[in-house]
Amino acid sequence: MKVYQGLPVIACRTKKVINPFEKDGFVNSDEGEVVYCDDEVVHIMIEGMKDVIELSHSDFAVSFYPAYCITVHKSQGITIDEPYTIHDWGKMNTTMKYVAMSRSTKASYLNLIN
Repeated sequence: MKVYQGLPVIACRTKKVINPFEKDGFVNSDEGEVVYCDDEVVHIMIEGMKDVIELSHSDFAVSFYPAYCITVHKSQGITIDEPYTIHDWGKMNTTMKYVAMSRSTKASYLNLIN
């Protein structure tokens, strides 16, 4: 995976904080963004946390996925105020379609792909 500043990421596992002075814990499905990376470490800001997490590239690779998209289930409870695309529209049931569409603040933001 190409890691760059601004890359949206989602945790795919949980890393518990063992030492209370360390601030590098996260839980599965935490969302964040890469704020800086170099040859040694990746710095990630997790939504809702005030401290930046630092991980080696190997720890980052097994702990996070790029988060260019989310599932309908993950989108429940959020508001989207920018254009977005709903994929596999024809495969969704009525409830899933309602959740996917009702996230938007404007109908003009919706793009549907069957």
